[in-house]
Amino acid sequence: MRKVEVVSHKKVWSKLFQNECKRLQDIFGHQMINLYHIGSTAIPAIHAKPVNDG
Repeated sequence: MRKVEVVSHKKVWSKLFQNECKRLQDIFGHQMINLYHIGSTAIPAIHAKPVNDG
């Protein structure tokens, strides 16, 4: 069985997502329309698995 870690919200998750957006924009340029930070790491008031979903 796989162990799932759930932790308190970290402010750095938003910055990590922004950094990943920048990297993808550099790769795909105008082919990319929008990126959205989704999942529990996007919600500041809840605990989450420390994995950014995009």
